[in-house]
Parts: sequence; structure tokens; C-alpha cells
Amino acid sequence: MNNLKKIVFKNGLTLTYGFNDNSMGVGIMITAKCGLIIEPEDMQGASHFIEHMLFKGTGKRNAYQIGFDLDKIGTFSNAFTTKERTAFYAISLQEHAEECMEILSDMYFNATFPSEEFDKEKSVIFEELNESIDDHGDFCFTNATKLYYGDSIFGGEIVGTEESLKRMTVDKLKAFKEEHYTANNTIITIYGNISEKDAVELVEKYCVNNFKCENKEFERSILKPHFGVVKTKRDINQNYLEIILPGFDAFSNKRRISGVFINILGGGFSSRLFQELREKRALCYSVDASSTVYATSGFSKISSSFNSSKTVDVLYGIKDVTKKLLDKGISQDELNLVKEQAKTAFVLSAESTMGMTKTINSEYAVTGRLFNAEEIVKEINAVSIDDVMDVAKEVLDFKKSAISFLGSNTDIDIEKIMFN
Repeated sequence: MNNLKKIVFKNGLTLTYGFNDNSMGVGIMITAKCGLIIEPEDMQGASHFIEHMLFKGTGKRNAYQIGFDLDKIGTFSNAFTTKERTAFYAISLQEHAEECMEILSDMYFNATFPSEEFDKEKSVIFEELNESIDDHGDFCFTNATKLYYGDSIFGGEIVGTEESLKRMTVDKLKAFKEEHYTANNTIITIYGNISEKDAVELVEKYCVNNFKCENKEFERSILKPHFGVVKTKRDINQNYLEIILPGFDAFSNKRRISGVFINILGGGFSSRLFQELREKRALCYSVDASSTVYATSGFSKISSSFNSSKTVDVLYGIKDVTKKLLDKGISQDELNLVKEQAKTAFVLSAESTMGMTKTINSEYAVTGRLFNAEEIVKEINAVSIDDVMDVAKEVLDFKKSAISFLGSNTDIDIEKIMFN
């Protein structure tokens, strides 16, 4: 499994490569370590806007031709922006790997940012922003992250704000891209049925000599959490609740333990929250827990939606579940069950060319380390009941939480219920 390699070229460009002769495909992903975390306030949303514009034309392809050329060789292709990076990828059959690299590199290095496409895409992104505001769950979660990260832009919207988008211009976007899409800030992942020699040659042919700017180091600030409750009143049938709790960054030795604990708390059908709030008390349709990991931060999260008449019962239900977990602990059977779930997820992710390409790229972009499924499985196997309980005590401190509530009955004293 762990046949992954890292190749760093003289200009600082990094290739992460893995060979899989059981696959008939090849995945290619080009990532810029460029996201919300390095954006100035007046350029919030720039990374995401650039992601869109790279599909809108190059010196030799217009927007339609980019899509057509990717489709005609049968690729699964797309892009995404996170708070820390922007990625472009294509998965194809082995024989089309070079064509995939040529198209992706053309987009990455030669995007022209045509003004007519810029104006149209700005309108599209405004629609995306409005959609996220109208999506009650997304809006509630965004409010929670804004509260948790305080004045830091890291708690903001990846797509930007109405004000920042209005100020965005073609020239500003071009300058931002040129400054941040440097060799040392770029990671290319190639995974699948392709030799290391061929993968290196593709990068050398289409990428190594195409960077226009000198390398720069970008400071990523340490993020400090903030706590409290934010309420938003909307006349809707369902109320929405997001509770952000302490978590662990990507370098923490508690990262895997935290993953195990979160699954016990609210990761599946057999989890504590699901069994108690939905199955036993019938208080809600959805309730879960998850964790988010960044290079400089991390948090745990409890989410639920429910009828407004059940708001108080849900809040006390969450407190009951977490108190019982802290007071009485977990069983070995419960721990073993969740370990098997976690190991299965990691191992099966390695069986998909697309999944593995994304996983290799993401792990290296965030941590600078090669993904190692065997090591992760060992770490999961080593997790003990004491480990889980130590993490539970750190995470389940509601006085260190940022709570966002969206619904019709905002007069409920959430602070009194959750912080006492």
C-alpha cells in the first residue's frame, strides 16, 4: 500500500506519486496552498473566484473547449476551494493521462481571465453566496465558525462577502493568483497505473518551467478560539443547531483518537447521540458529530435540526448524552466497533483512484507528510479507552464552545442550559 513517493524539483514544486497496477486509471490533482487563511479582508473569496476563472478560458481554449476537451476523453474532473487550498483534478483512463495533464496545466498556468466571463462568473458567485445564506444549515454553521474564530477571516465564507465580491476586479484576481500560484506553493499528485518515470516526465513537460513568479513564504497565523452563543431568528418549521467544541489540528498526536471519539459520540447509527436523541427520544431526524482538521486549527462539532417545540428537549438531550459519556465512560465493545468503522473507511479509500488521489494530495498539502494507511490503521488500533476518555474531557467542555442557533424561538436561554 505505502508505495508513495515525494519528488521535489529544483524550483520547489512538489510531486506526490503513487503506483497502483490494479487500477486502469490515473488521477491527477494540482493544488495551490491558497485559501481563505491567506486572503486579506478586502480580497475575501479571491481563491474561490480564481478557481472558477481557471475554467473560463486560456490562450488556446475558451470555457466551452476546456469542458469539451475534458469530456471527450471521459474524465471525471472538477475543482474545489477550502480554507487552506484550491485544487483542480481529473481522473481518466491510463491512456489519457498526458491529455489530462496538458489540460489541467493549461488552466493552471495560462488562464486569461476574460472580462466578459469575469462579469458573468461574479454574478454566479453572488448566486452561490445567496444560496448558502438561504440554506439554513449552512448559514447556521457559518455563524458558528464566525463566532469561534472571532475577528479572524478564517471564520468567514470561502466564497467571500457581498462587499468583497463587489470590490473584486480582474486585475486584482490576476495579481493575487500570480503572487500565490508559485512553485513552492504548488503540489501535484499523480496516482494510478502510471510509472514514476512517466509521472515525473509529465510534470517536467507541462509544469516545472511554467511558473511566472518567484517563490514566497506565506505566514499562516495561529487561530485562537472564541466562545459564546449567536442566535438568528427565522420563521421556519425546523430549528438548526451547530455547536463547535475544542478539537485538534493536523499535527496533533490526538488526531486519530479524536476521530474515534467523535464516531462514538455521533458518527453513525450506533452512536450515542443518534441512539438517544433520534431512536429513543424521537426528538429529531438528524443529529451527528464530526471533526474538522486544519494545519493550524481544528474543531469538533455537534449538529442537529428539529421542530421548534423540541428545542429545549434537544439541548438537554445533548447535555444528558455527553454527561453520561463523561461520567460512565465507554465500553470495549463500543470502542472496537468504532475502530473497525474507522479502519474500513481508510482502507477502502485507498481502493479508489479518485479517492486516493484526493487523500494523498490533501494530507500532503495540510501536513507536508505522505499519506500512510498502514500507519493510520496502527494508530487507530492503538487507541485505548483511557485515550478516548482523555480526549472526551478536552472536547466536551461546553463553556469552551461556540453555539449557533437558527429558528423561530430565539428567546430560549441557551447559555443557561448549555454552559451550566
